[in-house]
Amino acid sequence: MKNFVDDPNLPHRAAGVILGEKYAARFHAALADIGVTPIYLPDNPCVSPGLSGHADLSVFHCGGSEVFIAPYLAGSDFADRLERAGCKVSAADTEQGSAYPKDCALNACVVGKHLLCNPDVTAREVLSRFGNKRVIGFRQGYARCSVCVVDENSIITADAGIAAAAEGRGMDVLRTTLSPSVSTTRMSRSEPSYR
Repeated sequence: MKNFVDDPNLPHRAAGVILGEKYAARFHAALADIGVTPIYLPDNPCVSPGLSGHADLSVFHCGGSEVFIAPYLAGSDFADRLERAGCKVSAADTEQGSAYPKDCALNACVVGKHLLCNPDVTAREVLSRFGNKRVIGFRQGYARCSVCVVDENSIITADAGIAAAAEGRGMDVLRTTLSPSVSTTRMSRSEPSYR
């Protein structure tokens, strides 16, 4: 029996990770150094080229072995690799497109027993999996991109709508502000990294 991460955004120890193939050169060695094997995700031809390698637009991990994939991945080598790894893979019945909100049907965020998302744009299969009592809804479609999960009841976000909705359901929220002068892509190797 294979072990899977029960809490998708809170792994205690992950042996594998889904990563856009366009990021392989940048992250492969670092992942190998910590013993994590990437499963490379082919670019999503349905979304904007700048976002095509973002796994959170093409794959949604429900927890455990259950995974929803974007329609373009149905029957692909990628889906086969997930199934060989023991995943229960289902293609979401959603039409993706290059413009918002057609690109974010799988960009929901699991936090403990809750699903943070915009219910109007999230794939119905994802919503059904969590049920109405566990869905924390708001207008932001890029929920997974906008939330840093801290623990089963705590998040960090700069999005006021997400913060208000999560706080309204009793979650702990650290609200941040975005600063154009701060960019992790401009951080040099000599600067400390904060994990």
